[in-house]
Amino acid sequence: MRLRSLRSAIALVAISSAYTTIALLPVGALSPNAALTAACGVALAAGMVVVTGWMPVSRGARFGVWFALVFLNLAAVAVEGTLFAPAAAPPSWLAANLVRLLVAAVAVAGLASALLGTKDGIAGPAAPNRSLPGWLWRLLAAAAIYVVLYLIIGGLNYTFVTRPYYETHAGSLTVPPAQTIFLYEPVRGLLMALSALPLTLALRLRTSLVAVVTGAMLFVAGGLIPLLPQTSLPLYLRMASLWEIFGQNFLTGAACAYLYVGSRQAVRRGRPQARRLAGLP
Repeated sequence: MRLRSLRSAIALVAISSAYTTIALLPVGALSPNAALTAACGVALAAGMVVVTGWMPVSRGARFGVWFALVFLNLAAVAVEGTLFAPAAAPPSWLAANLVRLLVAAVAVAGLASALLGTKDGIAGPAAPNRSLPGWLWRLLAAAAIYVVLYLIIGGLNYTFVTRPYYETHAGSLTVPPAQTIFLYEPVRGLLMALSALPLTLALRLRTSLVAVVTGAMLFVAGGLIPLLPQTSLPLYLRMASLWEIFGQNFLTGAACAYLYVGSRQAVRRGRPQARRLAGLP
């Protein structure tokens, strides 16, 4: 137990330090706050440390889970940043920014796969065996759910809270043409749906807990860590946007869990604490 705790502490420090160092590399006009970036790195690392204990999968599979979650969500936010704040995140810098995010994802996923994971984790049902069309419609359904949530929650937030900030171009914000939004947001939804797939299939928890974990990690990777450190945006705007993203990403992650793994109520064996998380006595 002490060795496992030590490994977890080392992983927490290593993952958060790697993410913070790479995230603070200058790209374009973006200048994230160093202290908030470090705090977000700790939040990401803590989530990875905890959640990896519920994934009894191979080291390569763990790498795939975290790489997909971190890179696809951060890349989706980076592209959206060039649409909504082109002065701060100009399109000419997008390629360099994506390379930076790729390096960050490889680093944190590599550290998590190397330092975390145990042989006596939760052993439970295998991933569902579905046909390619069966997976495709589920991915498209998850993407569609995100788009609906984006339009509803984002529309309400824009109408009642954030509209003045966009109209006055606070923090270089602007509203892109409607056709751009309607073309891009389904793409972002699909990226989020893909990012959640490895995580939902690796977790060995009952579906309701898979939904909570997936939703929370989608919010951390796709909302908290890219937005909170951007102090060029007013604090009130960042807080309002984080609530909006939480509603969108958390509910999308929960929908992914039920779409991908279906109803899962039992885990066959595992450590006592793992069995309790899985809903067993």
